[in-house]
Amino acid sequence: MNGAAYEFVTATILAVITTAALFVIGTIIPKPHTEQH
Repeated sequence: MNGAAYEFVTATILAVITTAALFVIGTIIPKPHTEQH
């Protein structure tokens, strides 16, 4: 424990930004086409 105060608002904003960034990256990167068996 480093003694820093937990900022709920800051943590929530960072979590939302990170989640949105992951969704954007997932849609930008094309998925490889898999062959159907």
